[in-house]
Amino acid sequence: MNTIILAAGEGRRLHPLTLERPKAMLNVGGRTLIERALDGLQNAGISMTDIIILSGHKSALLEAAAPECTFIHNKIYDSTNNIYSLWLARERLAGEEFILLNSDVLFSKKMAVDVLSDDRESVLVVDDVSPLVTEEMRVKVDGKGRITEIAKTLDVEESAGEYIGLARFGRDFSKALFERIGEMVSTDQTDVWYENAINDILDTFPLYSLSTRGMPWIEIDDHGDLDRASEIAKKIDDLEG
Repeated sequence: MNTIILAAGEGRRLHPLTLERPKAMLNVGGRTLIERALDGLQNAGISMTDIIILSGHKSALLEAAAPECTFIHNKIYDSTNNIYSLWLARERLAGEEFILLNSDVLFSKKMAVDVLSDDRESVLVVDDVSPLVTEEMRVKVDGKGRITEIAKTLDVEESAGEYIGLARFGRDFSKALFERIGEMVSTDQTDVWYENAINDILDTFPLYSLSTRGMPWIEIDDHGDLDRASEIAKKIDDLEG
């Protein structure tokens, strides 16, 4: 299964820890985030040779940590957002089924298994159990679990949960997604989230919510998240033995 890990960002809110290393190389509970991510993906049956890591900040450290993976480098990572990083992988992924993972997400291995085993063509993993907070990427769904909107600006009361940064896209969705990203990049919309492009095609191409089912996870954006991540890592390690 084609898989991309987006790991280009500098992680400025985690300075000084990320001045000389990417976020994915931060140690959480005795292992780096990238080690944990790769372990979770391999546990679900994904080969290291099928994984693309989209690098940017201090990329040499990631390349040394994951030599079997393919690397694509975003040379302008400091002036673009993740939509542009994803666009750089279009030759490998456009029109192909693929898994997408944000590299700053610590997640239970079972979530990757769920993503691969779900029989719907395209799914986003959504935390529909934990209380919503104001800043995160939220989703709205219809009565059948189809996602109708995704944005950080959605009203909390109308949102079904938070997208955690792990997804699987089928071929039709993938083709349409990269076409929309291409349109946005061509008009210099490179400093926005890839979720903006997803939102633009939801009316035509179905995408479904896949629940975390309360399994532990965390997105690490700042020092407070990193402190909490140690507790989450312990929960995950205890659950998975």
